[in-house]
Amino acid sequence: MQTDRSRVSAICNGNSQSRRAHSTEGVHGSCGKRSSPMSQTANLDCMKMNVCSALNQFGRAKVVATNRLHAHILATLLGIPHVVTDNSYGKISALYNDYSGQFETAHWASSLDESISDAKKLMQETTSGRSGKP
Repeated sequence: MQTDRSRVSAICNGNSQSRRAHSTEGVHGSCGKRSSPMSQTANLDCMKMNVCSALNQFGRAKVVATNRLHAHILATLLGIPHVVTDNSYGKISALYNDYSGQFETAHWASSLDESISDAKKLMQETTSGRSGKP
């Protein structure tokens, strides 16, 4: 059975179409720009490229500290221990309180300083084999 990380990695490294999606070569139009119409294939390539980029950033991470919603979601889905703080309008705390806070890998901090401190503690726990919520 594949882990979440290896399943996503297979998207980036699997068949030749996935490898092509890892770079901008062959993509019609610019990813993220809505001014130029893209074919469904090019749009799919852009989505795969975004997933691959995120995986490359998170794939080797042992611990993540973030105040970005999608980083929190990706870390949760990949099973990466992480500390999350809220954004200015409470969107992350709403998701954390309603759903993602139940995951052992998700930890809450009330400030950036606290999240960095907690992430360092998580890193020590992760490297010593103890991770998860108390």
